[in-house]
Amino acid sequence: MAINFLNKVDFNQNELDKARIVNEVNDTAAGVPVDGQLYYNTTDNVIKVGEGGLWVSISGDITEVQESTVNNRLGIDVVNPTGPIPIVGLDIVGLSALGVPASNDSLVVYDATAATNKKLTVADIISTSTWLLEGDGANQQTIANGDIVDIVGGTYLTAVASSPSANNFEVKLDHDLTTRTDTTSTASPASGATFTAIDTVTTNTTGHITALNVKTITLPAEFDEKYTLPTTSGVVAPGAPTTGIISLTGSTDGVVSTVTFTGTSGRIDVSGSTVALDGAITIDLTDSVAIVDNLIVGGVITQQQNSLGTPVEKNSFAAILNMNNNKVENVKTGTLGTDGVNLAQVESLVAGLGSFQGGYDATSNPGSPALTGSSNVAIGNGDFYVVTAPGVITFSDTPTGDATLEVGDFIFANTNIAINSNPPSTSFTLVIADANIAGAGATDAATDKGVAGFDSANFDVSANGWVQLNSQRNPYGYKQSLNNTAPSSNSGLVGGLTTFTIDVTQSAVGVTPAWKIFGTGALAENVKVEVTSGSAPYGTVYADVERSGSATLTIAFTGTVANDAYQVLLTHI
Repeated sequence: MAINFLNKVDFNQNELDKARIVNEVNDTAAGVPVDGQLYYNTTDNVIKVGEGGLWVSISGDITEVQESTVNNRLGIDVVNPTGPIPIVGLDIVGLSALGVPASNDSLVVYDATAATNKKLTVADIISTSTWLLEGDGANQQTIANGDIVDIVGGTYLTAVASSPSANNFEVKLDHDLTTRTDTTSTASPASGATFTAIDTVTTNTTGHITALNVKTITLPAEFDEKYTLPTTSGVVAPGAPTTGIISLTGSTDGVVSTVTFTGTSGRIDVSGSTVALDGAITIDLTDSVAIVDNLIVGGVITQQQNSLGTPVEKNSFAAILNMNNNKVENVKTGTLGTDGVNLAQVESLVAGLGSFQGGYDATSNPGSPALTGSSNVAIGNGDFYVVTAPGVITFSDTPTGDATLEVGDFIFANTNIAINSNPPSTSFTLVIADANIAGAGATDAATDKGVAGFDSANFDVSANGWVQLNSQRNPYGYKQSLNNTAPSSNSGLVGGLTTFTIDVTQSAVGVTPAWKIFGTGALAENVKVEVTSGSAPYGTVYADVERSGSATLTIAFTGTVANDAYQVLLTHI
């Protein structure tokens, strides 16, 4: 069954993709057309359009192509050009390749300045063909058909004629190969000796070498410098930079150079001494060493105390002390508010406070982890769990179930509970979070109250949390026949259209027959509309539907439409 459109369809300049017009065997089967109606004739394979109540072919096919001899144009004529101007190509039937043209074969040339075309024979082309040959812009020569041009090679160049393909000749110029013999030699010049080397190479613009420059190079004479290593005494001054000096005296030029070893204040002490012919430089740590960067010690660091073991000095750290995930052992019990404490001292301070142990899944008995029953886990006093899955928790003193747990509830241990001890309900304290997700039920009492939000335009919520659909809304939508009875009105035929108007806010409860749409405050822009036939099989049809920003919407049909011929299905969004 076809979908009925009762008003024109506007595609707003969008493409109609993969569309197919109706197929009929002849004009009779297509019926009497209106102007502009189309159908495809499957017998003649043409498209026809309605014009004045008749079907007219619009195919415009080219039926014949003929040779044209008018005005010697030697072209083609297109017979019966009912369609657009065609683009025509020519194919010589039976010929697959071109042969050598005869002298009387002609070529048609289009003359843009004359009324006729021109013919040019092969003989015309050959008899008049000449070309020019010259070298470096001089000695120009005219070459006629039948003349031979000889291309001659010069120094280091050879000209070779070849035919790489049929009727395609070429002359190839190759650079001749150069034959030479290379020699090698070795030398080991001593100090003060000379040798020659190529300094520069001169080439011409064609890349050939024209000159070489050979340079003579003299190696320097051997020179041995001898030094003595006496030392001069430095001054040791703890806490201040110290030095030790080595004097280097040249044996030939008498120049005296020195090498100085300098200590660092607060870190390294350096001293020098002279004993007979030998010298010495002593490098030692200062009494109070200041390390600017990192100190890495492979062994044990020990602080020396007096013989009685009583500390005489306190270590001071000016920056954070990073233990690199290592523990500090043998920590003394702290007494002041700023003192560090040991683990035993901490445990005694926090005993009984408890800590978070994780989530508790109550979907099965005894739950996970097992807090109750004969296989319970050990729990410390004050430790607690948070329920992650709802269910019933059962204790040894209440085997039928002590409490219903929901997500977010807390379970606290009132005492230390040993493993496999089957603890009673008195060992625990249950804290109900009371932040449940709201649930559905048949009555107020049977409904779980909890966290939820509702659109006030569509729902009523009591002080107890009982949610019901807003009384002004129709939960099932509304069916309205298109007629001239409220809430529908018929404009009659105006400007070729029949328009029905519906007010979606109207209601009449308590009258016969009672009707109710969506109530006060409903907006037509929020109403979904489907138009159907007014009788079985109630097929969907398409008309023009417009919605106002207030209470009314309109349905428009082309032509005259009787009351109750169609109806609309309305849904408030």
